[in-house]
Amino acid sequence: MAKWGAKVSQPNKDVKTCPDKDLVFSSDWNTPKILGRASGSLTVKDGQNNSIIITHNYGFVGAMVYIDLIPDNYSFADATGRTSEGHHIKSYSFVTISNNQIEITIYNFCGSERTFHIYCLILRENVS
Repeated sequence: MAKWGAKVSQPNKDVKTCPDKDLVFSSDWNTPKILGRASGSLTVKDGQNNSIIITHNYGFVGAMVYIDLIPDNYSFADATGRTSEGHHIKSYSFVTISNNQIEITIYNFCGSERTFHIYCLILRENVS
């Protein structure tokens, strides 16, 4: 039986013969798999914070969280995702991962109440 998969090489590299260092992607690699997706919005008054908790049943996982800390401009949020204009912090977020939960807290200092939009991918390397 043939082994099937996918590979993508860098420009000007032959995907059939190039070494792994010249590949952009290979399905042979143990890359994170998307287990689930979540999205939502969170309204935060100026000068305050608010949190949203995403509950799942996958145990400890990785997460990629994107938040529009600047309207219509999504940023990757990690443990300390921040955005600023000049030297003034306008809003920032914290992402905390625990067993079966991802908590996203947003602090709003942009001068008025604002609704933030959140997108989350729940990831794990080994899916069994």
